Amino acid sequence: MDVHGPLEPRVVGEGGLSSDGQLSQFRSHARRVSKVYDPAAEARYDSAVQYVDQQVQRIVDWIQDEGLWEEKALIVTADHGDALSDRGIYGHPQHYMYDELLACG
Repeated sequence: MDVHGPLEPRVVGEGGLSSDGQLSQFRSHARRVSKVYDPAAEARYDSAVQYVDQQVQRIVDWIQDEGLWEEKALIVTADHGDALSDRGIYGHPQHYMYDELLACG
């Protein structure tokens, strides 16, 4: 849930790409709900994704350090992406079947 909005300021900060505090996050969330473009929202989202990537890397490193890599399977899943003002929409509304939420890769 670390990449779901509203984003946790600690997670965003630890991702290293943005350092907005809680008040800034609140204002951004209000703009998102109002469907007003917020250029900083993408940096916060990317920072949260980077934070999650770092946590997955910690797991991979531990498995490798313990000599268990050949014996284990690591499966990472996600439910969908996030529209960042694509088509004037933020988040992941119902019945939104466009590539920014569905594409893998």
